[in-house]
Amino acid sequence: MLLVFVALIHIPNIVAQHGARLFWTIALRDTAFSGGAFALAGSLSKRTPSDGTPWLVTLARFFVGIPAIFFGVESFLHPEIVPAIPLARITPTWIPGHLFWAYASGVVLVVCGACIVVNKKARLAATYLGIMILIVVLFVYLPILVAYASSIANGLNYFTDTLVLSGAALLLADAISPTIG
Repeated sequence: MLLVFVALIHIPNIVAQHGARLFWTIALRDTAFSGGAFALAGSLSKRTPSDGTPWLVTLARFFVGIPAIFFGVESFLHPEIVPAIPLARITPTWIPGHLFWAYASGVVLVVCGACIVVNKKARLAATYLGIMILIVVLFVYLPILVAYASSIANGLNYFTDTLVLSGAALLLADAISPTIG
């Protein structure tokens, strides 16, 4: 379903808006979410270690790794925007070390995303990616959620989106064979 959204809603928006950064971010966010679903399906379809890596897990690696690299680069280009999934929201100045969160998450996103895509220490990279995003959720997005508790768009939506990205990375880490990735 998420890939259908990407194909039928997000890609036409990217074309209509001449490749606007926000539309790319939304399309890649939903692609990463679908990567988590593919990782779960791939991990459930694997019967024995000799079966090899299910193609769904390989697809999930690209669907999580490529958006991670993009989000990391965006963190460096736009450090004022909330980290992990760089949508339109500016990080509030009352968040301690908001530039630290932007650059630290940018480094982890790019390095882990690259390792996932090239399948070098991919399991470890996906684990680190999921944990780093979870830490960002706890230290950046949770205070925003509490501060904007009555606003679904400004509080709950950002918190949930970023938490789902963490889950997708951790599902991918679980799906990658310990002997391969």
